[in-house]
Amino acid sequence: VLSDIMVRGIYLAGGGALIRGWPELFAEALGVPVKVTPDPLTAVVRGTGMILDDLEAYKNALLTSDHELVPTQ
Repeated sequence: VLSDIMVRGIYLAGGGALIRGWPELFAEALGVPVKVTPDPLTAVVRGTGMILDDLEAYKNALLTSDHELVPTQ
């Protein structure tokens, strides 16, 4: 929720998170803390792997392009 973002901030992941000055630019523009995740280059892949390991637990968060739940097998 918005209050969580205002308090905890935004975490950047992926290669773009390593662009010099990027977190500070976002923090200034958005007015919330911005942090880079540990090991941002692999964070997205590791998170995707966690979801794929337990699709049932994350099915309500996964949407298709039509905004329907992704069918689980």
